[in-house]
Amino acid sequence: MDVLTKLTYNYVECRPGPYLNVIIGPNGTGKSSIICGICLALGGSPKILGRSDNISDFVMHGKDEGSVEVFIWDSTRGRAVAFCINIVSHKNTASYTIDGRHKKQSELKEESGKYNIQVDNPCTFLAQDKVKSFAEQGPQKLLYNTQKAGPKNLLEKHQKLEKQSVEGSEFQNELDQLIKRGEQVDLELKTKKQRADAYKEWAARNRILNLLEIKKSLIEYQNKLDTLKEASERVDIADRQVNESKAQLEPVNKSIKNVEATIESLEKEIGDLRNKNKTATKNIEDALRHNSLDEKLQKAADTLKKVQNTYAQWDKEKESITKEYDKYKNFYETLSQKFSPDENLPKLKDELYAESTKIREEEIEIKEKQTIYFRLDNQLHSNQNSQRNSMETKLRNLVKFRNNPAIPDAWEFYTKNREKFRGQVYVPYLDVHIPNANNLVLFNNVVASRDLGIFIFSCSQDEELLINKFKIDSSIVSQEMIQNFEETKVELSPQLGELGFVDFLLNLFKSSSPVGAYLNGLYSMDKLLIGGQKVEENYERICQAAKEINPEFQLFLTRQLRIEVFSSRHDPKKIYVERKPIIYNNPRFDMEHTKSLIDVDNEFKKLQEDKEILKERQENVAKAKEDFKRRGEEYREKMKKEKEKSDEIKRYRDHATKCKEKLSQYSKEKPNLEAAQAAYNEASNKILETAIGDFERIVDSMENQRDPINTIAINCDEHVRLKSRLKQLKAEKDFFDQVHHANKEDYQQKLKSRSDAKEEVDYRKSVFKQVAECSPPGSGGEVTNEDKRKFEKILKEFEEKQIPDDLESIELKNAEERKKSTKDRQDGTEKDADEYERFLKEREILVKSIRLATEKNDRWKNKMDTELASWLEQLRPMIDSINEKFSQFFGTLGCVGEVRFDEPENKYSISEYGIKIMVKFRNGTCLRELNPQTQSGGERSVSTMLYIMALQNLCFVPFRCVDEINQGMDPNNERAVFNMMVKLLDNNEGEGGNNNNKTQYFLLTPKLLNGLQFNERVTVHVVHNGPAIENPLYSISEYGIKIMVKFRNGTCLRELNPQTQSGGERSVSTMLYIMALQNLCFVPFRCVDEINQGMDPNNERAVFNMMVKLLDNNEGEGGGNNNNKTQYFLLTPKLLNGLQFNERVTVHVVHNGPAIENPLDWDPQRLLRR
Repeated sequence: MDVLTKLTYNYVECRPGPYLNVIIGPNGTGKSSIICGICLALGGSPKILGRSDNISDFVMHGKDEGSVEVFIWDSTRGRAVAFCINIVSHKNTASYTIDGRHKKQSELKEESGKYNIQVDNPCTFLAQDKVKSFAEQGPQKLLYNTQKAGPKNLLEKHQKLEKQSVEGSEFQNELDQLIKRGEQVDLELKTKKQRADAYKEWAARNRILNLLEIKKSLIEYQNKLDTLKEASERVDIADRQVNESKAQLEPVNKSIKNVEATIESLEKEIGDLRNKNKTATKNIEDALRHNSLDEKLQKAADTLKKVQNTYAQWDKEKESITKEYDKYKNFYETLSQKFSPDENLPKLKDELYAESTKIREEEIEIKEKQTIYFRLDNQLHSNQNSQRNSMETKLRNLVKFRNNPAIPDAWEFYTKNREKFRGQVYVPYLDVHIPNANNLVLFNNVVASRDLGIFIFSCSQDEELLINKFKIDSSIVSQEMIQNFEETKVELSPQLGELGFVDFLLNLFKSSSPVGAYLNGLYSMDKLLIGGQKVEENYERICQAAKEINPEFQLFLTRQLRIEVFSSRHDPKKIYVERKPIIYNNPRFDMEHTKSLIDVDNEFKKLQEDKEILKERQENVAKAKEDFKRRGEEYREKMKKEKEKSDEIKRYRDHATKCKEKLSQYSKEKPNLEAAQAAYNEASNKILETAIGDFERIVDSMENQRDPINTIAINCDEHVRLKSRLKQLKAEKDFFDQVHHANKEDYQQKLKSRSDAKEEVDYRKSVFKQVAECSPPGSGGEVTNEDKRKFEKILKEFEEKQIPDDLESIELKNAEERKKSTKDRQDGTEKDADEYERFLKEREILVKSIRLATEKNDRWKNKMDTELASWLEQLRPMIDSINEKFSQFFGTLGCVGEVRFDEPENKYSISEYGIKIMVKFRNGTCLRELNPQTQSGGERSVSTMLYIMALQNLCFVPFRCVDEINQGMDPNNERAVFNMMVKLLDNNEGEGGNNNNKTQYFLLTPKLLNGLQFNERVTVHVVHNGPAIENPLYSISEYGIKIMVKFRNGTCLRELNPQTQSGGERSVSTMLYIMALQNLCFVPFRCVDEINQGMDPNNERAVFNMMVKLLDNNEGEGGGNNNNKTQYFLLTPKLLNGLQFNERVTVHVVHNGPAIENPLDWDPQRLLRR
């Protein structure tokens, strides 16, 4: 080994012996540097040596580079392999070479591994600073390193098993976790099932109530839809009647217009004819009057007769009319006296209309309230679930930091048995609400853990109910304390605000009065000020000033500080201020306490009361509707009867009026018989006097006005007929007008009824949509597929839940279900039901996963059994053999030692297998495991060395290094161990002549005992080094060999050099020196080229003859030993004649050159013969 600039050497060579190498020297001379050099040059890490992790620390101080070269003899190659490391200090880097070829560290380690070199194994390479760590390896590490020093495949099997064991442990852990999770899931299912079933039962009842509400709204909607349909049909009928009456009226109006136009035309034509022929007409009329003498006479006679007849019947007719008038008059007066209009009917009508409006408004308000209550009910259930979850979270946290599992049990007992308690029970941690999350830390620095989990009662009887059953902290808060707390109101004064205080702690949280009274009574929160940045910056002055304002102010908090002001016990005027930082890592109050507190139970109770009130209102509305219906029927009946009476009176009154008018007219028209007779006589005389003249004029005029008169006559006749027709048509028009007007009024009324029905349908539709969350069918417009799907699902639920089809049955069912729904549902929540379903699904997956994991684990165990058996079959005999040797060595020392194979309970835990070294150094004690705590340093050194020696015949490695292992041993043990080592090497060499297990040892020690057994197998290296060595005699590099020669008499011996001797003299000296090495240094051959050039003939002849003689002598010495036979090559262009040649001299004549043109012409044999 060559070391250049290595830690303690400028340059050194170490040539170890093949067996035991004892390297001895004082401390600091560089013994360990040899071990370090071997380790580093063979690819070892600096960490192995235990001196430094930096490679640059192994270069001598003041030097920048250092190198180590280690030669390993390779018998298969028949030569040494050179491993080299070169370290550059300032770069903290190293480069490696093998036989001069650069290699990576990993490649160098791989190459050294081929020789089973294990510098990282403390069983083969134990550096000075790692000696004590041998006993600290532990059984598992010792087994690992022992296998490394043993057969190669043994460690490979172990590593393979370890890898499979890790995989198997993952399989087993997976299986264990699955089984454990399965047990947890089964427990959760067992726990959750009752709560989930209770919730499902409650949810089912609640769903039935919802379905009843939906069905009721659906029936009401369908009823109103039918009403709308009927109203629409009535509107259509009325519309048709209006159209029919209008159609009937149109031809009459058209006929009237036509007749009136014709009449107007005739009247114009007649007027024109009359105006044009006025005179003629007069003449004709006069003539006609005279011309109709007989007729006029007859007419006058008839008139007289008629008057006579009328006069004869007048009294009788008048009596008849008078009787008829009296009859109708009596009827009218009698009925009028009996009939008195009901003055209350108009008032009743107004009352009924107002009541109808009120009922409808009440129904709308009730429906709106029902919708609000339905939503509020869902919201409260959601709040209840959320608050219950929050409560469960708080209970888990409370158990965690109070470490009292009885708290949730006690709370659950209270919630399930509230009726047994006289008052409410409170737990501060469950009750406190801190609106601002930034204030959580303030409470965590004031309120103690015990006070958060304490149960607060209102009386001792309630307290006994819980503390007798559960181990909990408790307290009683009296009503007086609660009243005092409720009266406590604290506000920040302007003076405190100017000092930098922002509020009192009491105002930063909300809770029930008993909890507030309890916490305030303990911590005086109404006197605990909260400060800001200003207080933090000048806390001492400000807090003292606050205490002067109110001496009860003693504790102050800011976001960063907890400040306490107190007076001296001896001098009350002396005030001290103590400051501590606020603790942020104590989160007893958490974000759950920032959520608003909701009294769900009271809200539910209030909601139920509101529902009861609403139900009463519904019942009142139903009764009011029945009463309204009854009163409406009575009103309509009264109106009908009154109208019938009124119509009858009116009819008699009209008859009486007509009779009266007729009687009055009849009385005025009583015939005058005498006047009639006189008129008749006068008329007769006048007719006779004018008859002749008129007759002549008639004849003349008739001739002239025949055609116009005919036209006028015809037109007049037509005019009379058309007038009569017009009157008839107008009568028909009046009739049709009345009918049409009546139809239109009826149509408008039907139209209004349909509009009211449509509004009612829309309202019922909106109610249905609110409760069912989908549009009903037949509601007009486009119904989405989602609405259809929801409605079909609801219909299916109606059928499954057997929801009644009539309103009366629905109301009964609703009342029944509401009674059931009022039961306590504290036993389960929606979260419980969801978790139960989730656990069921998880259990199904777990059963399958456990089966698969078990199968996989079984396959792994079968494979492990096979490979484990193979490993143990090879490992156990090796450990037994080590134990045998180890026990034998310990027995030599008079002590007891064992090497035990430590097998775990679980044979598959490969990482737990190990080797335990058990030792006993004194009588009266038992075997104890080797470790740093039990044995002394010397005892551990002895055990370590003997264990390494016990590995000698079992585990082959090229060399073992142990640095200062004897330090701490007592002299007897050191002597015994050294002698055993020497003897061991002798035995190993001698057993069967097998050198395969021959191991080279390096034992480093600063001193050795006297009288140790040394022999030829022990090589002792004495390290002579140190800063005190200044004499050049100790500089190995100064030692050398000088060749001194004398060729002439009269001269002295001189050192051979080019300046003193001639070339021939130097050639003679060189050749003779080479020949002198013949028997000392064996080399296979020696070559000398033209060494005889420059020699004089005498010297040349003498040297050649000596060489031949030397070869003869070498052959004969030692009885034919050929080990030192050397082959010589002497090259020369010429030789002297007469030299002594024999059979040991082979002459080679080189015949070659440009003069030889045909290489086949010459004959070597002939040449030799010449």
